[in-house]
Amino acid sequence: QQYPHFARLLQVKALEERIYQIEGHKELEIAQFYIRFSKPSAAKYYYNRVINDWPDTQWAQIARKELVKHFGAEAIN
Repeated sequence: QQYPHFARLLQVKALEERIYQIEGHKELEIAQFYIRFSKPSAAKYYYNRVINDWPDTQWAQIARKELVKHFGAEAIN
């Protein structure tokens, strides 16, 4: 009886992690969209959002690199 509950809990945790990763990736894509369409302040906002809201993801690492590349290190906040 206890084990099915535990298995379900693990599935929920895995699903939550997947959603967390997808959200961070989508926000990074929004920042990249704004770069392509010459909207620098919107791009900065989304890059910083990824860095601050998904700090432990690969998306934050990419956002940090791209933010520095396009705007310099002082753009990180």
